[in-house]
Amino acid sequence: VVLAETSITITQYSEAVIGGERLFVNGTLLDDLGLVLQSQGSDSAAIVHLLVDGIPVSSVETSSTDGSFALSYLVPSSTSPGAHQIQVQFKGGRDWVDPIGVGDPGNPEYYLPSNEIVEFNVSMETILTIYNRNGEVNRESTMTIEGLFTDITASPLANMTLEVYLDGQFLTNVVTNEDGSFTAVNPVPADATLGPVSLEVRFTGTQLYLPSNDTGTWTIFCEILVTVNIPATISVNENITITGSVVDNQLVGIEGHAVSLSIEGVNLGVVFTDASGNFEYQYIVPDLFTIGNHTITADVNSQGYYREGTGNATFFLAHRTGVSIDLVDGRDITRGERWTG
Repeated sequence: VVLAETSITITQYSEAVIGGERLFVNGTLLDDLGLVLQSQGSDSAAIVHLLVDGIPVSSVETSSTDGSFALSYLVPSSTSPGAHQIQVQFKGGRDWVDPIGVGDPGNPEYYLPSNEIVEFNVSMETILTIYNRNGEVNRESTMTIEGLFTDITASPLANMTLEVYLDGQFLTNVVTNEDGSFTAVNPVPADATLGPVSLEVRFTGTQLYLPSNDTGTWTIFCEILVTVNIPATISVNENITITGSVVDNQLVGIEGHAVSLSIEGVNLGVVFTDASGNFEYQYIVPDLFTIGNHTITADVNSQGYYREGTGNATFFLAHRTGVSIDLVDGRDITRGERWTG
């Protein structure tokens, strides 16, 4: 009995796939003369098997015309990232080739087994999750971003570098912990734009792990400083001017803010700041307060992206006195005479 060698040639295959995608392998099975396998004088098909990392996963008949084959396999999403092995195997004839009985029943006889092995790489999808996607923060304070970085099987990815962006501007890098968690602490600039800004944490990817990101929106607020001024000493029925200002964290005046003025719970009125953040209020002191020390308060509620604030000042309320003169001897007098009043 004359046996013939066979040759498998992988002509095309997926060199890199993502877990969860389909792997494709194309090639040919021919004899040692480069001819299609024969059975009883006619061109014949044969069975070839696809093995991934040594495990059979698929099989197909070759073409009886040119010996070509096309195999495919859905790579599980849980496949570990890195290098893996593709093997295409022809088991040979069943009854005349050692070991007897191993070849597939559909294979032509008198052909020896053959195989070819190539390597391919698997990349894995990643999942990046920001725990606090939305939040509030003041200028000149710090925002703390926390989250988790895993692969698609929920296994933590440690020692991975992530990038943090605020409103499209790069802020900092952060490296994940052993359990895949991360914490990024970022100081907010004193002149940061107020209002909602976009937050993004980004993984740019490696050869083994694919890029991913998560986004959110944070709102930046500003604390304010409120001052109020009143004369140190005032009296009942006196017309006084109360002044003050509302400024931001950089001492820049804030226009159009409503300021509520009160003296120990007694409301005086509401005044609005001008373009420079200043305010002025004319007030006639009523006979409501006891003589002595008192406190005036200027309250500013949260308005827009500015926090609330309060300012106060102290003053002394004194008795109002006056002098009246009654001229008994009239309004005219001669030098040397005494004027009686």
